[in-house]
Amino acid sequence: MRAALDAWRRENDAQTNTPNPDCDEKEFRRLYIDTDPSTFDPLTAGEEDWADIRTWREGMDNAVRRNKK
Repeated sequence: MRAALDAWRRENDAQTNTPNPDCDEKEFRRLYIDTDPSTFDPLTAGEEDWADIRTWREGMDNAVRRNKK
């Protein structure tokens, strides 16, 4: 199957994924691994939870702003 996929990619001049040299691994971990915003429940969140989600949101906003060119 892998050979068929490789052949299809060549035949269709499919783009391959490459690592992003501008990726900030520490920031990636903080925003996408260490924090899981899907577990945030605003109805039961305490002050510390709200502070954590605000910090996460600010980090996400900054990441998007940085990437706009």
